Amino acid sequence: MDMPKRGDFFAFDRELADAVQARESSQDQAQAQDQEARRVRALREALLAGLQSGTPRPFDFEAFKARKRASYASAS
Repeated sequence: MDMPKRGDFFAFDRELADAVQARESSQDQAQAQDQEARRVRALREALLAGLQSGTPRPFDFEAFKARKRASYASAS
């Protein structure tokens, strides 16, 4: 980026603003990629933990509802 000539400060300002915006955009993109990588890693770890937790058991929804009803009844 060259130094502005007399009376050309607005063009220089625009160039500088564009350069700053491009850098910030690049940083935002890198940050988004890092965040996505952390999400994928967390998901993989959760899946692995689930696979290593043992044989799956069917979920007893009626027992779950009974436990919730009992906990709400004792809270009131």
